[in-house]
Amino acid sequence: MGSPENEERIISKQERVSLNIDGKQGEKLLRLARSTIELYLRRGEILDYKKNEPSIPLRTGIFVTLWENDTTQTSKPLSESSMLRGCIGHLKNDLPLLDLVQEVAIGAATRDPRFPPLTLVELDTIRIEIAILSPLRIINDLQQINIGQDGLMLDGLGKRGLLLPKVAVRMGWDRESFLKGICSKARLPFNCWPRTCNLYAFTTVVFDEAKMDLQ
Repeated sequence: MGSPENEERIISKQERVSLNIDGKQGEKLLRLARSTIELYLRRGEILDYKKNEPSIPLRTGIFVTLWENDTTQTSKPLSESSMLRGCIGHLKNDLPLLDLVQEVAIGAATRDPRFPPLTLVELDTIRIEIAILSPLRIINDLQQINIGQDGLMLDGLGKRGLLLPKVAVRMGWDRESFLKGICSKARLPFNCWPRTCNLYAFTTVVFDEAKMDLQ
């Protein structure tokens, strides 16, 4: 397992605060993400929100996920019939939350290596989801993982992988399957934990354009 110094280095990246953020603030983040992506795709510029937007006093990690509606699944709600179109995250707490949302939203739209950059034409077909991450907590036993509530991060041997809580639910994983999934994501052997790697869990507060009727 990694050293105590390494554990403290990882955990210190998250402020030890509760995720006290409400739906109104979540709407603000989603609108900012969409406006930022639109201006960046249109002009290559970063939207300047600072003149008229109050800050949200929270610094934490976030993930922005872009979903493309799957038109073949017309019988399912939009939030259940979408295909991944981009997802980028940021674990550090070195930026104000609104700035971080802008940075990660642009990254999800243009820098996810699994997908070509989003085009302006596509933007109207994309649903934006923002996940705000809680502080990380160390996992010493698989029974400490709550499927459906916890995401996982694996760190060690110079590699790192992270999976959001909904991944285990979407895949129908139990705790052992979730561990195998995070090992695969980090490109680490399945037996790396707990001997040579550290495993962390976190919860999220998620804001979704479809569920908040913002599209």
